Amino acid sequence: MVNVNEWLRRHFAQMDLNEPLFYHVPLGLRFELGYPPRAVDEATYFEQLQQRAVELFEQLFGDGRKIYIRTRSFVWANELEGYQDNHAKEQDDGADAPIIERWERDTVSLHDFLNKESVSLIVEEERIPEYDEDTGVLDGYHIYSGLECTIAEIDYPALLAAASYKDFPNKGPMLHEQVYYIDPVRKLIFYMYDDRGLDIVGLDDSLLRHLYTTYNDWLLDYDRERMDAMFHKVVKGEDQQ
Repeated sequence: MVNVNEWLRRHFAQMDLNEPLFYHVPLGLRFELGYPPRAVDEATYFEQLQQRAVELFEQLFGDGRKIYIRTRSFVWANELEGYQDNHAKEQDDGADAPIIERWERDTVSLHDFLNKESVSLIVEEERIPEYDEDTGVLDGYHIYSGLECTIAEIDYPALLAAASYKDFPNKGPMLHEQVYYIDPVRKLIFYMYDDRGLDIVGLDDSLLRHLYTTYNDWLLDYDRERMDAMFHKVVKGEDQQ
């Protein structure tokens, strides 16, 4: 079984797999999903952004290829025992519980969107302690886990929807961990940070350029100049002069 943490160290040695991902790599794209921001209360806001997220996800992984998944979560020190007990139970039970049950909870994790076989293959790869800066007392742990699977094993539309609810608990259960999707062959990483947008970064210039051209209207204007420079294109508007 692949160790996703070791794979990342080999191929993205200088990258910090954390938010904001786009600013941690030399080549990448940042897409705007929830647009415009003032439309949050409109019925179509989440429908549109989730459609965009799914379409971009399928552009990368829709051919059924194997992918790696890397999760990053934080567990308070006084909650660690409960976390470990729950994780052990998830490994034993898999995803036998009806899917509807996840929508009855406030928060969800990757395992809620996998089939039973895939849940049992999630491996905790690294646990990094965090201490209070003033007292030196242990606050908790950053926990990194890895998984190798295909998108057929993931209810990815629902998982992406949960990522979009991070700041909107009234809309549905929120994804409480960072979930990174990795194409190990083309060395690309897909990360949706919340309803506002997602990052696609990596080493495959040709595919990123294709996405840059095909979905140019979806790019986040705030970082457009940076992306134009990456792909050797003049700032939007100037190429029309």
